[in-house]
Amino acid sequence: MKSVIFYYSGTGNTALACRSLASRMPIPFDLVDITRDNDVGLDSVNFVGFATSTDFWGVPKALEAFIESLPRQEAKPAFVPNTYGAVSGQTLRILSEQVAAKGFDVLAGHSLRTPESYPPMIAGKMGAVGSPGKRELRSFDRFVTELGLLAAAVRDGRHTDGYKPRIGVVNGLFPRRSRTTAREDMGEKHVDVSACTECGVCERLCPYGAIKLNPKPGSSFSNNLNKGNQTIIPDFILEIVDDEMILSLNQRNAPELTISNYYANMLKSFRDNGRGMTHDQKDALLFVKQKIDSAKWFIDAIRQRQETLMMVMNALLQFQREFFVEGEETKLKPMILKDIADLTGLDISTISRVSNSKYIQTHFGIYSLKYFFSESMQKEDGEEVSTREIKSILKECIGNENKQKPVTDDELATILKDKGYNIARRTVAKYREQLDIPVARMRKEL
Repeated sequence: MKSVIFYYSGTGNTALACRSLASRMPIPFDLVDITRDNDVGLDSVNFVGFATSTDFWGVPKALEAFIESLPRQEAKPAFVPNTYGAVSGQTLRILSEQVAAKGFDVLAGHSLRTPESYPPMIAGKMGAVGSPGKRELRSFDRFVTELGLLAAAVRDGRHTDGYKPRIGVVNGLFPRRSRTTAREDMGEKHVDVSACTECGVCERLCPYGAIKLNPKPGSSFSNNLNKGNQTIIPDFILEIVDDEMILSLNQRNAPELTISNYYANMLKSFRDNGRGMTHDQKDALLFVKQKIDSAKWFIDAIRQRQETLMMVMNALLQFQREFFVEGEETKLKPMILKDIADLTGLDISTISRVSNSKYIQTHFGIYSLKYFFSESMQKEDGEEVSTREIKSILKECIGNENKQKPVTDDELATILKDKGYNIARRTVAKYREQLDIPVARMRKEL
């Protein structure tokens, strides 16, 4: 049985809780930090955990985006622990709903209080410095025991009941807060600009990006390692000749690898004189043979990688043919990793690794392969459309709005419903945040 915990840890408290939890389970758990490695396939995983710190009484954007990128599951067992400092808010409920929306069967959840790490909250004397206390630890121990029993039941194939998060009356009163609101309400109020020495301590301690200092703003343009200044070199080149798509790998700086004739002839001569060789010559023969075998293995691995890249990209071209021919975003079909995995016969984790940090050059621009993957949504007439199409309409509506009276998320949801896209206001807010568009009150111009 394979089990895994995907976690997002702002300052390390969640990572510590996950390590403690995993060490006390009756089955082994792999711990995966989603900010470093999120290419773990779920096909062979039996029990999944999603752990997070509380980000302004909600779920961090990084974990939201990670959950959104996962393929839909068929009642795969899952659990949702979270850590918090001053107030947990509705994090547990929101996280449970997001995980359940992806088809997971959420069996357990728990909120553990840990020391507050956000400087403005600490300045306002709202930090839980001594946490977790004895009461919190006892509650956490009960959760670990319950989770161990659930893990054993999943391993043995026994049925378990579902789970509904209990967040309490106080936490239920706290709405989910955006980073922009928190920056205004807490960050700016508790930062004395006149006393700032630009030491950078408050920026390093703030895990939410609410405090940003850069005493040398021009340094970003002189840093050769700054990704924002780097030119993207595409991995694939797509050309259309006589209405036919021609795909090739961009290998202008990659020479063809071959075995050196000098060492191949040396190995042949050693073998031809096998009986008359001295002990040193036999050692030399073994050394040369090992190195040539390693070189052959490396060349085969490179060739296999190139074949895999071409296979995946050809499947992607086949699936999104209309888009690559016309270049219109509305032609993008809903596509997830599983669709390409089914076309190629490869594992979903392989498709994820191939599409990660890869780019293709077309006659209408350079695109990341991740750009072509999106969830599907059904219109009122039954037509399946990509969520990118909905985001494009949202962007157009906001771009054409009256800046003195910008449209709210509720009004955007109504506009989309009139166009046949029946989605909730919360989903509209999520898509708007993914487009880096602020709320209506922040877009208002006098």
